[in-house]
Amino acid sequence: MKCYFYGTNSTDNKDVRAAGIISFAIPDIGVVYRTKCKGDRIECEYMALFALLEFLDSNSEAMTNQNLDLLGDSAVVVYQLNGKMPIFSRLMKYYRRIEQYRDKLKFKVSWTPTSLNRAAMALPDLPPLNAKIEFDFSFARKKLGKGSESMPPPDSPTLW
Repeated sequence: MKCYFYGTNSTDNKDVRAAGIISFAIPDIGVVYRTKCKGDRIECEYMALFALLEFLDSNSEAMTNQNLDLLGDSAVVVYQLNGKMPIFSRLMKYYRRIEQYRDKLKFKVSWTPTSLNRAAMALPDLPPLNAKIEFDFSFARKKLGKGSESMPPPDSPTLW
């Protein structure tokens, strides 16, 4: 099953922490999720992937026997997760969080151009939801909000 993730911020300088968005899309089951985020471009990409993995893990019964292909347009994130690029020390906390899901979910992370990234597009025509899924979309505030045990340090992206 193809699952797409996308994160960006509102500045042309990818290294500046600014307001942005994270999103993921799973066209086969008709799911698109978006929320606001604050971070640099790569942090936002990692947070988008983390949100997708949280969703997949929360619905693992619906994903049984699925080979998950997680597609993102961030070469940095994809190459780092596939061991083809060193992980910057400031991103290690995100890398470790993503790696925790490798034992739980059968997935691979692949690169796709932005023009084909369904999570980066305007809300696409998706088929009606054909799977029973459960997910608390307020997870972003619960798991990633201030004061959470699983929250990365304050210099990481924050969700509004």
